[in-house]
Amino acid sequence: MLRFLARTMLASYFVADGVKAVRDPGASAGELRPVAERVVPLVKSAAPPQVASLIPSQPRTLARLTGIAQVIGGISLATGIGRRMGAIILAATLVPQVIAASPLGGRSTDDDDEEQRGRDFLVSLSLLGATLLASGDTQGRPSLGWRADHVRRDLAKSADKHLNRVEKTAEKKLDGLDKKARRAAKKARRSAKKAKSDLNL
Repeated sequence: MLRFLARTMLASYFVADGVKAVRDPGASAGELRPVAERVVPLVKSAAPPQVASLIPSQPRTLARLTGIAQVIGGISLATGIGRRMGAIILAATLVPQVIAASPLGGRSTDDDDEEQRGRDFLVSLSLLGATLLASGDTQGRPSLGWRADHVRRDLAKSADKHLNRVEKTAEKKLDGLDKKARRAAKKARRSAKKAKSDLNL
């Protein structure tokens, strides 16, 4: 119940922010300008031509797409349907905000603006941390990594037990063969002694 409430509270911010960005992309387009000017050209140059032509470079379009992603990710996180993927999507939408509010986004000449940017940076960074935590939440169940490690250990233990069993069986068989060989040698010696005594007669 606590996890559901926490996820819903976190998601509400993104759904509200996403709806606002879809309705009025101009408000958040300014934050995405550094991404549109610096990151998008790099992505376009690295992507295949068919993909590069589909990547938007206008800040307003990027703002709308980010808003849509935030609404989808927020609903996914709140409802629990694909919650971890939803949290990853939300974390990805925060990266431009973190860059824009960070010192990498350029400095403002106005001290009040600079102070507000510092606060925005910390809020965005905190939300990024929260979404990354949510993306790794397994709801108390063991993660795939833990399960794989557990299976590996169980297999190693099982293999060790099987090897010990095989070694013990082999040792028993060797002991049995050794006893049989000793008995046969003893019998042969007796037979030889008997034959010798018969010859002496």
